[in-house]
Amino acid sequence: HRLSLAACLSEILPPSFWKQVRQEFNDFDSGQTRWSLPLCWYTGVFMALSTAGSMQERFECACECVTELYIKRKRCGKTLAGYTKALSRLPLAFFARVRSRMQKNLEANRIQAARVGRWDAYALDGSKQNIPRTQPHELSYGLTTKGTAHGAGAPQLQVVAAVAMGKNVMWDWECASALVGEREMALRIIARLPAFSLAVLDAGFLGYEWAQAIQTLNRHFLVRVGSNVRLWVEDLNKTMRAEWKDGEVWLWPDGKHRLAPLVLRLIRLETTAQASRTKNEMWLVTNVLDESKLTRVEAADLYQKRWRANECTFRDWKKTLDESKLESRTPDMAEREQELGLCAMQVL
Repeated sequence: HRLSLAACLSEILPPSFWKQVRQEFNDFDSGQTRWSLPLCWYTGVFMALSTAGSMQERFECACECVTELYIKRKRCGKTLAGYTKALSRLPLAFFARVRSRMQKNLEANRIQAARVGRWDAYALDGSKQNIPRTQPHELSYGLTTKGTAHGAGAPQLQVVAAVAMGKNVMWDWECASALVGEREMALRIIARLPAFSLAVLDAGFLGYEWAQAIQTLNRHFLVRVGSNVRLWVEDLNKTMRAEWKDGEVWLWPDGKHRLAPLVLRLIRLETTAQASRTKNEMWLVTNVLDESKLTRVEAADLYQKRWRANECTFRDWKKTLDESKLESRTPDMAEREQELGLCAMQVL
């Protein structure tokens, strides 16, 4: 590409976007002399992309990048303390505007980031981040890890992210304490996905209220299930049980028998271990009841692509960008550092 990095970033987030968000978050810019909204965001993203060790070194590197890329703009501040003070005032709602703008940018360039075959598919999964064990973090997020003989547990933050499976692009995310359930966070993301899209998830997400809510939202899901999920089959007897492979099932927990069962479709897949060459079986469940709309082959292909979309994206985010542990010692700064790291991954 012959465009400079500054031109590429300006294409992703054009001046019209910055004009709009600066009007929306006018309170942030009022009284700021050195740290405008764009300078705050660009500096934070370059800090997330920096390979330097300490926060001070990353800050200095980011300031040099911003100064070189945007020569005509007002110079940013020179101290990490001043930047931290300004960043703590940055509204968290601003990051949602950035995510939305990046999604629209893909659509404007006719890039179908989520398209896999006939479906717009999004892989969802969660991951945890370590944070400094400070008193503000413990009070805000609680103790997540188990205590040991050497001390009590530690707080953690959790991210549930949706990756557009066609291009493996970080699409959307939810952040909270690691004590918050992944199922609840995933449901908020699925509600923001395009209508009639397909969410592909690993085991542990399926639940009666969760699946019912997705039905109401006109979204679809494909989830792996194990022995911890109890499913009902109409008119099943001992003779059929040995031969029965897949088909219509009911999700109907014992505590929900006063309500109607949720009708789903179970799909059986055969897998072969690469090392031992032994054959195993894997079960997927979906609310796409019509097999002509989601065939067994398509379901197997989608679930196979989930690994590359989720696990590899999280690995790049946590290892390549070194986001497995945050440096900020207060909840306000940790949340913003977390969002900037996710924005950096989305930009890439």
